[in-house]
Amino acid sequence: GEPIDLTAEVSAADRAYQPQYDIADTAILQNFSAAVTQNAPLIASGRDNLGTLAAIDLARTAIAAEPVG
Repeated sequence: GEPIDLTAEVSAADRAYQPQYDIADTAILQNFSAAVTQNAPLIASGRDNLGTLAAIDLARTAIAAEPVG
């Protein structure tokens, strides 16, 4: 498909303070949420989105876990 500019709506000032990966990840997750709740078209595959959600869940679980030892 056509490439999508994930930062098109982000001001130049905000781009200076927020890494591009953060901006893209936020755009993809917001789009996934809109696809689930509002039937919006996906900009990334469902498999990629589910993988991202699984990684976020694992990170949250690891952060919340009690330290061992």
